[in-house]
Amino acid sequence: MLYPKIMEVSTAKATGATYYLVRFWLTAADRAAGKTPFLVEDFVDTTLRPTGTRLIDPDDETKGSEAYDIDLPAAIKDNIKRYIVSAERLGYQGDNTSRKATASMAFKVGGETIRKKGARILKPIVRDQSDPNGVLAKPEVKDMEGKDLDVSLAAVGP
Repeated sequence: MLYPKIMEVSTAKATGATYYLVRFWLTAADRAAGKTPFLVEDFVDTTLRPTGTRLIDPDDETKGSEAYDIDLPAAIKDNIKRYIVSAERLGYQGDNTSRKATASMAFKVGGETIRKKGARILKPIVRDQSDPNGVLAKPEVKDMEGKDLDVSLAAVGP
């Protein structure tokens, strides 16, 4: 199992999507000791919003719809959980981010090097705090920054 920590929560400037940078360790002890992460990934979440709309009665669309609050930390954790399942299955290791012009670590899939350390990344993600969707304005989202995440993979589907 991988042990994640969210390092940054911001906005991908070009798209307005929520961006979060996550580091992963092989053990909770390595994470707590601040050792070099096993894997680093950035997430650009184009669908994350503080509210959603749902049908009042799915069996009777004539009753209309209603707005509801989305549990943003849970949505972010669920996305990270799904990533962990894929990363472990495919054997991801290293830096798979596009936050800088060059990779800080090699990125490997199943032991095969896909991108070497220092490799040029064509288009790094430029980030800011513009928050056009109101996600960063939620304290529970910004409070995730710099925090260890304890995620249970028991509820993750295929």
